[in-house]
Amino acid sequence: MDNMIYFIKQHPPVFEKSIQSSKLIVGISDRPWIYIDASDVVSLRALIQSTPNTYNNFALIEDWMLPIIDPDHVRFRELVCERFYLPETVPLPEIKSEVFPLEIEDASIIQSSHAYGEYTDLEYVTSRIKNGHHAGLKVNGELVAWAITHDDGALGFLYVKPEYRGSGLGKDITTFIIRALRAENLPVYVHIEKDNKASMKLVTKIGFIHDRTVRWFTMPH
Repeated sequence: MDNMIYFIKQHPPVFEKSIQSSKLIVGISDRPWIYIDASDVVSLRALIQSTPNTYNNFALIEDWMLPIIDPDHVRFRELVCERFYLPETVPLPEIKSEVFPLEIEDASIIQSSHAYGEYTDLEYVTSRIKNGHHAGLKVNGELVAWAITHDDGALGFLYVKPEYRGSGLGKDITTFIIRALRAENLPVYVHIEKDNKASMKLVTKIGFIHDRTVRWFTMPH
């Protein structure tokens, strides 16, 4: 799984377990996250049973895994997204705006502006500007659009202020980051909240292909 591989590179596992070809790891970014790469119910159940219950934040969980991880439907703080990936062969559009990398001082406005503030905090945004790929665009010195990769390598945080939407800024910023990822031979993927039709339309136009539904959530201890 591309996400797990990227995450491990920046967040060495504090716990890991393998059963045949299936694997579970726990790494700490803003909190300890459980990533699972499993191919069948039996292996998944064994991995879950072997994991200390002090770890209870799950990342990128597929629908088929839910009856094993959360049979009683007690999960909370859940974010459901659609995963899209961009094939390496897709040509990229021209960048028409003056896009630039973000700076640490941009973190506060990004955290206060995006729609998923309950799932992130200023420390997380700051860490992603320090360690991820990112891009922004200013008009008359004001930051009006931006995007940053998440701790699992996925494109995210895409935001364009309402008065500047519809002018191609989101496409330019997304393309800028895709070029940076491709320059490092990294896979390109994005997770979009299920109701965010505008972002889905944007990435589909660029050439992204829908992959699957994934979830982040927390289980009670």
